[in-house]
Amino acid sequence: AACWTAMVAAVASVAVATVAVQNWWQERSETIANTAADVLLKSKVDDVMELSEAVKKDVLVPRPRLAVALTGHLEKSAYAVVEGPRGTGKTTGVLLALCGKPGVLRVKMTNKDDACVAVAKALRMPNADTMTQTRLEDVLRKTKKAKKGECPTIIAELVPDAKTHNFVHQVGVLKELCVDKRLVKVVIVLSDADAAFAMPEDFARQKRIWVNDF
Repeated sequence: AACWTAMVAAVASVAVATVAVQNWWQERSETIANTAADVLLKSKVDDVMELSEAVKKDVLVPRPRLAVALTGHLEKSAYAVVEGPRGTGKTTGVLLALCGKPGVLRVKMTNKDDACVAVAKALRMPNADTMTQTRLEDVLRKTKKAKKGECPTIIAELVPDAKTHNFVHQVGVLKELCVDKRLVKVVIVLSDADAAFAMPEDFARQKRIWVNDF
């Protein structure tokens, strides 16, 4: 009987410890998600290198039409693709259009990167390499709630890798979070004109904005 009692007590102790660990893990995950949402909520592109005071005053190719087109489109839809030759001011134009607005995150990724991991790294989340789409959705949902229903914005700069010729995974994830789940606005900036050929076709849901050369 004493042995049985001891065994029951041991099992009960293990059960209590397991529950405690589970609770701790859930609380930790919730804390990480809340912290990431706060980082995203406060994120701006105002102080990036391309938008230093010198660049703002003497930008080589002002892109007012790009800013107007992008701002107007994002008021109607949440997903846009900015294309054009390298060096035409695509990135600078997008940053200028969205500077001064909170909840704007800039993310760079190649077509070898996991989109969710890239966003997690940009948010400086611990264990970013283990980020899943479900967890990222939780972060975006918390941010949207904190912004009183307004979606945050992700500027995704896509750079094609020579060995891989499409952005199917990256664009698919971003489009699902944006168009299907309506958790975030997405502006994709392609590195050069050739990168447009790496994009999956979706004429119905994506607005393509072309930026001309000089």
